Amino acid sequence: MSPVAAQLASDFGSIYKAIQAGTGTLSPSDSPAERVDPNTFSSPFAGVGSLTITSGGNSYIGTAVAISPWYVLTAGHNLDTNDDGVVDTGISIGLSLNAGSNQSSFLSVSQFALCPGFTGFLNPSVTNDLGLLRLSQPLPAGVPVYPLWNAPLTVGQTFTTVGYGQSGSGDFGYSISASFSTKRVGGNVIDSFTQAAGQNAVFIYDFDAPATIGTVGGSLGNGVETIIGYGDSGSPLFLNINGQYYLGGINTFTQGSGLGLYGDQGGGIPLYPYLDWIGSTAGVAAVPEPATTSLYVGLVVYAVGSIRRRRKQRAHLPVTDDG
Repeated sequence: MSPVAAQLASDFGSIYKAIQAGTGTLSPSDSPAERVDPNTFSSPFAGVGSLTITSGGNSYIGTAVAISPWYVLTAGHNLDTNDDGVVDTGISIGLSLNAGSNQSSFLSVSQFALCPGFTGFLNPSVTNDLGLLRLSQPLPAGVPVYPLWNAPLTVGQTFTTVGYGQSGSGDFGYSISASFSTKRVGGNVIDSFTQAAGQNAVFIYDFDAPATIGTVGGSLGNGVETIIGYGDSGSPLFLNINGQYYLGGINTFTQGSGLGLYGDQGGGIPLYPYLDWIGSTAGVAAVPEPATTSLYVGLVVYAVGSIRRRRKQRAHLPVTDDG
C-alpha cells in the first residue's frame, strides 16, 4: 500500500466512503451500499440530519449540519424554493436526526435566516447560498455539533462529505433515491475557486474516474471519490484534523451532465468569508486554527432538485418517496 493510500485508509476508514459510488467492476469494488454510514449514536456524523421542506404545496428533501445545540447550517436555496432571494412565505422545515436509530428525532424549525447577499439560486449566481435554521428545541444530549474552520479553504485540500441525497455509480449515474434516513459518506479534493469581491466565494471539485488514480488532480480511489447528489444540498464539507471534524463549507450544486457521472463537478460555499454573519446570527464563533500539517476536509452533501440553467443543479429535491 502506498503512503497516500495508507493515509486515506487511516483518514476515511471503512465507512468513510463516497456518496456517489465508484464502479463495481474494479478491485476493490464499490457500491452505494458500501457508502452508508450506520445510524448509530456514536457515529461521528450523527450531527448531520435530513431536512423535510414544505413550501407552496410541494415537499423537498435537503441536508443540514449542527453548529450548536440550537442551530443547523444548510444551503440558502433550501429556504427559498422559488429563487427570489427571500425566505418562502409559509415555509415549514423539520430536521430529522438518525442518531441511534432511523429518524431518532424530529425537530421543527422556528426561525430562518438567509445569508446577506443571497439573491436566489443562480439569480444571477450561486454565491452566498447559505441558510441558518434555529430549532424549536435543542438537539438531544450527546448529538455532535461541529466547530467552524477558522481559515480559508485552499486548492488541493482533501475533504469528507455526508448527505442524504441520491446515489449510484460514476459509470452509470444516479440510480437510488434520496432518503430521510440513509446518509452516505465520501471524499474528494478541492480543485478550484470562483471569486467574488476579492474572496474565494465558491469551491469546485471534479468527480474523477478510478483510472486517474495517481495522476495530478486524479481520483482518491474507487472506495473514496464521490460527488454529491440530489438531496445533498446543505451537506457539510468537513476537514478532519487529528480526528476532529471541522466544518469548512456547505455543498450547494453540481454541474456537468446532471446525472452523477465521472467528469461531472460539484461545489458549494466556503464558510470563512461568512464567519461574522454566522457568529452574529447563531452566536457561534469559529475556533482557532489548530497547529497541524495534515489537513483533511469533509463535505456534507449537496444537491436536491431540478436541473438548472447553465447545466448547474441545485440541492433540494421534490419528494416522491423517502428512498
